[in-house]
Amino acid sequence: MQSRNSRLLLTAGIAAAAFVCGLVLKLTVLGVWLVPSASMAPALQPGDVVVALKLGTDIDQLHRGDVIGFDDPGGWMTDDPGDHTHQLVKRVIGLSGEHVSCTAGADTIEVDGRRIVEPYLDQPACTVAFDVTVPDHAVWVMGDNRADSADSRYHQDTPTGGFVSGQWVTGRVIGVLWPVQHLTRLPRA
Repeated sequence: MQSRNSRLLLTAGIAAAAFVCGLVLKLTVLGVWLVPSASMAPALQPGDVVVALKLGTDIDQLHRGDVIGFDDPGGWMTDDPGDHTHQLVKRVIGLSGEHVSCTAGADTIEVDGRRIVEPYLDQPACTVAFDVTVPDHAVWVMGDNRADSADSRYHQDTPTGGFVSGQWVTGRVIGVLWPVQHLTRLPRA
């Protein structure tokens, strides 16, 4: 009887430790979010469940092309702006201090006067003209589905100017977990 109780206690202890480790990972290292719209298609589809790395997402550690999750900086989400359980998911196009511009209908975006290559696009790079300089500790973000993405371009008239401050960034998307047929890793830009 003593041996059976010992095994039960050991099993319960292992299960509790696994639960605590999983909780710590979820709270500090990884984020799991549902992609709410087609704004990141074709890379991410509505309903995809993505995993994001929370560590190493200081605004100055992001690269152009990284896909990030961030809280609504104010007025980006139309359903319920006060609902912070949903993440916006977009691609980083401009980094702190960079001059980013595009002419509507153009095939490329320019950063500091140089065209950037966006191999993930299957449509024109720009549907709405813009010409901005990204402030310190912020990024300029756009969805891959440029014709159907309410991204930085559409929020230039908000108090944030369409920029996403580092305080709003919650993680860098590293892959798709679900559905299984979409299971993939998103390479670092």
